[in-house]
Amino acid sequence: MNDTNKSCLSLFFLAAAFILPLVGLAVGWAEWDLRTGLIIAGVVFAVCFTAAGVLAALVRQIPWPVVALPFLAALIYLVLPDVLPGPLDDGVVVTAGTLLSILLALRKQLANGETAIEATDASGEEAG
Repeated sequence: MNDTNKSCLSLFFLAAAFILPLVGLAVGWAEWDLRTGLIIAGVVFAVCFTAAGVLAALVRQIPWPVVALPFLAALIYLVLPDVLPGPLDDGVVVTAGTLLSILLALRKQLANGETAIEATDASGEEAG
């Protein structure tokens, strides 16, 4: 599978992470109770979000928009109405999205042959 297909599938799973939990919540609530619907919604979100992150991590030549996607998706989740009451789920999702974006950025830098952080002096030249 080439990088374009992996990126497209990653975007698909990212969109599914915000749509399918609503379906899971509705089905779980209609068939059983609200608690079951919330559990289904949480599991579906976690699976889709993880799949999107894994596919994004498997891309060899990572473009910057793909690096930013986990963090942007976490921010979208933060703005949406809460599925679970309280700030715990928002904090977990934003932290996971941020960490995944940081890992993808580091992977992109290493793939390009850049060092993670180079020491520079005040004039912008390398210290040493």
